[in-house]
Amino acid sequence: MAKTAAPSQQQNAPAPGAAFRIPGVGARPRRVEETGPIQPGTSTALAQGTSTPLPFQKFQTLDIDRAFLFQAAMSTTYTAGGGHTITPSPLFPANQFSLIQVQFESAYSTFRLPGWLAQVFQQFRSTFGPKNQVSALFQSGANPDPANALGTAWFPSTSPLGTPNLAANTTGTTQTYNVFFEIPVSFYFDLYYELTATGQPMGMPIPRAIVSPQRMAATTRNVIPKVTAAPGFLLTDNYDAPASIASGDTTSTFAGSVTSTWWRDAWIPTDNMVTEPPGRMWQYTRDFITFQPAGASKPAIPLDDDVPGQGQILAVVFATWDPTLNSGNGGFAPYTDYATVSLLLGSNIQLYQDTPQSNLYCWGAQHGSILPNGIMGWDLALTEDGRITNENAINTLVQNGAQVRIEYASGYTPGAGATIYVGLEVLKKVGS
Repeated sequence: MAKTAAPSQQQNAPAPGAAFRIPGVGARPRRVEETGPIQPGTSTALAQGTSTPLPFQKFQTLDIDRAFLFQAAMSTTYTAGGGHTITPSPLFPANQFSLIQVQFESAYSTFRLPGWLAQVFQQFRSTFGPKNQVSALFQSGANPDPANALGTAWFPSTSPLGTPNLAANTTGTTQTYNVFFEIPVSFYFDLYYELTATGQPMGMPIPRAIVSPQRMAATTRNVIPKVTAAPGFLLTDNYDAPASIASGDTTSTFAGSVTSTWWRDAWIPTDNMVTEPPGRMWQYTRDFITFQPAGASKPAIPLDDDVPGQGQILAVVFATWDPTLNSGNGGFAPYTDYATVSLLLGSNIQLYQDTPQSNLYCWGAQHGSILPNGIMGWDLALTEDGRITNENAINTLVQNGAQVRIEYASGYTPGAGATIYVGLEVLKKVGS
């Protein structure tokens, strides 16, 4: 009796993303103007002494978004009154914007940073440049020399982006210049480990993984970017405004406007999950924490007690803003005011213990440039062999006690009202 042939095994269907990046098949990338938040050429007047929320609408429900680029075309006029002085902030022009926020998930912001911290992140982790390229203030060609403040020599004389030697002109001359902010809503990893909520790897590392682009066609997508422009100047306050005036100055003036343009960096959907970037269980974010040392000489800043730090921490940058410095106008505490800085796990396991010198040396060796004056940090994602990966991330969902611990140098105590700003690059567990 003849045997009946066994039925052939049905081949498994291709996994989502299996054909992503295949030439002629995968979703095609593009970068185009994003007119959802605001119509081209719309100008918003800036106020002299109060913040100005920019009047944005929601992003378009098109494409699979990787990142946005926010371009602010600025026009500012500072005029010092008779016998008075307007003092530019060392954070000018980055702190023209006190907060930039984009929120896709209900539980946390995908991007939430003050303008100066946004510039620091795009210095060492550019969304549009190679990971190991010296990209300090890349959009304007600034020299990553350690003596540079954020605004020093921002625009070389040959640049079409704006005026050279960008500093607040206080003689009544109108300045026009552009400031660019990169708003990543996903990021590329050379090696990416997909983890469970309990931190267990779900398989082998994934090469060249994109984590995690936003599908804008979803019915719940109603994402409105929030950008707040700072006041033109404030009374002896060089953090919350790009310039300050002295007590009793009633004659100095500021007038300004910003013309906003958004650019969408995305993939065109194919209506086929096999050819589009695959989904992940984690979402890339940039956020920050503030901490008041209240005169403490050895403050410890917890990273896991706050929404911004919950998840896989990839990088930490920090600085102490002391409003009593620079004749009461404020500034970042200089490196000489630090004895040691440490990144700890479980409150007593030191992952890194540095002096300012060793911290800057190791950062420079890793990136080819150092952070702007007064800022230090640790990059846990960029490994010695030049790869971006989450293998060394601190997972605060399963590891307790992650903190930055600072020991200030003898003779320095943070002044009244001092604030430690901690910027965080984190992978968040997707929950909504």
